[in-house]
Amino acid sequence: MSKSKKKILIIFPDEWLSYSPTVLNLTHILSQSFDVRGIAVHSRRYKGRPYGKKDFEFVSMPIPAKNMLLWRDLYKIIKAYLLLKRVRAFAQSNKVDEAVGVDSLGLWIAQKVFETCHFVSLELQKDLFFRLSKAQNIESVVIQTQERLFYLFDHPLRNTFYVQNAPLLSKAHPSAFQDTVFNGKMVYLGHVQPSHGVYTYLDTVEQIGDETITLTMKGIFPRKTKASITRRYGRLIEKGRVILDESYTPQQDIVAYLSNFSIGLCCYDLKVLGKRDFNYLSSPSGKLFNCYAAGVPVIGSEILGLRSVNDFKTGVLLPRLSVGEMKKAIGVISQHYGHFRKNCFKAAKHFDFEKAVEPYKRYLSEK
Repeated sequence: MSKSKKKILIIFPDEWLSYSPTVLNLTHILSQSFDVRGIAVHSRRYKGRPYGKKDFEFVSMPIPAKNMLLWRDLYKIIKAYLLLKRVRAFAQSNKVDEAVGVDSLGLWIAQKVFETCHFVSLELQKDLFFRLSKAQNIESVVIQTQERLFYLFDHPLRNTFYVQNAPLLSKAHPSAFQDTVFNGKMVYLGHVQPSHGVYTYLDTVEQIGDETITLTMKGIFPRKTKASITRRYGRLIEKGRVILDESYTPQQDIVAYLSNFSIGLCCYDLKVLGKRDFNYLSSPSGKLFNCYAAGVPVIGSEILGLRSVNDFKTGVLLPRLSVGEMKKAIGVISQHYGHFRKNCFKAAKHFDFEKAVEPYKRYLSEK
């Protein structure tokens, strides 16, 4: 008689599962050895967007998150109540061998229902739910870097695994690895918001005379930001030098999509964001590793989370975000494009998610 697979429950406490490559990739890898189930949140804010995993079930929020921006604490309490209720019901009807809580709310819920659990940290949150959780009841931690671990806990924890928000190289489309030349196409992938430098990118394109330099911004556009961009840079949009792309691309197709570009943008406007936001300043952005896998050199901000750009010589980090610095960086990358591209592939192999998560998978197997 064959032994049944160990059942793992992943608790993802937010609405954007389809935009969380770490959770989707982790689910994919663990599903090769375990019976993996997940519970996440659904809100009308992301209505119509694919959620990526058929083995996830969703807790529907009665109020769209965008309508609760002024009442974030209340929204989070409602979300915690509904999610806790669903996880408890799941635990009553299923034997759960290992519970994995994502971020502070997922951790708290996992401990409320199962007492001990595993913790996946994507966002650094020392909120009420984190403070109510017990570090001694965390069996393992998946986190990006040691600096981020010590920010949360101030001391080492047992069974810590460092995994970046990187793609699975085995799933990358072969076209990403073909030889290419610099084509002047820049891409920003992610949440289109001022704190991520989008207006400096647009101003740079506007001030560069070379019309082969273009900018595609792909991702989620807040309504006011999109209206502002359309109003201020309408001429660039009409000429095709700025492309606004709100379509959703599944995680497995992101690398192939990015391979159409020659520069990936990963900057932060610290005047908007602030210099004390350690979560952002220390976060190795997922778009960074997707660019590596696609062989796309990066222009980024000179912050802790993006130090791999210097370590692997995969692009240019800006000491300050400005049009002048952007222009210089574009020039450097255009002149040394082949060198940066080769280094991107080396970095991608180093950070490959499948390789990085293997020790964690083995740990769960041997528990």
